This record gives sequence, structure tokens and C-alpha cells, in this order.
Amino acid sequence: ENYIDLVTLSDQADMEELLGLDSFTYTESAWIGLKKSGSKQWRWALADPQFYQEGETEYRNWATKEEEVVIEYEDCLIPAGHFAYIGLFKDDYIWSDNSTSSFRNWDPDQPDESGECVAQRLRDSRLWDDQTCSAQKPFFCSACV
Repeated sequence: ENYIDLVTLSDQADMEELLGLDSFTYTESAWIGLKKSGSKQWRWALADPQFYQEGETEYRNWATKEEEVVIEYEDCLIPAGHFAYIGLFKDDYIWSDNSTSSFRNWDPDQPDESGECVAQRLRDSRLWDDQTCSAQKPFFCSACV
């Protein structure tokens, strides 16, 4: 097979598939394609293209229902004087293939600034850990399909 890059994980289903591979049971962790970029950027928690149309990646909309909801139920989403999470988060990690996947699967104490590359733990928590990029370990690749 021709491998093109380190793996990008888009959702929990990708994680399940990755963790189902038998070839890495001998090691503590393996590299994935996420690394620190050096500058924090705002990202949508749900980066799936079904939430926006071409050219609309800068905001979310309610598609066809927005106008009628605003007209009929003016304050239906956020009571006056309150705040609401709209789905943005800020982090400084990017995928090596420049994917826009916002999927994150950090261990609760991670990232702890101990490294700039991200490893998938294959034992104990099976979550992500930031580690020093120079550490030698196996890695997960994406194949050219």
C-alpha cells in the first residue's frame, strides 16, 4: 500500500477502528497526525460539513428554520442576560494533512505542555497525550485509497 501521511481522526468511529487494530498491542502508545501549531485558532466543535454550505464556514446557521424561529419565538434560545456555548473552542493543534477535523480525545490531564506531538495511548486510558516529538514510537498512517 502507499501511505500518504499520519492518520487523521474525525470522530469516535475512527477511534474505535484505530483501537481495534491488533498490530500495536505490544506498545504503550503510537503517534497520530495531530501536532502543536504554535498559534491558537478558533474551531467549531462540530466541523462536519453538513452544518454549513460552501463558503459559510465562518458561521453556523439554522438552515431553513432560522427565519421562522426568530419571528415566532424571539428569545427561544438564550434568555436575556445569560450566556450560551455556541460550539467554538480554541486550541493550537493541527492535523498533519491540514484536515479541519476538530475531534479531540485528550486524557483529562492532557495536553500538559510536555511535548508538541500527539500520541494515542494504547493501554490504560486509550486517550491522547502530548509528548516530545523526538521520542521513538510506532505510528498510525493513512493509506492512499
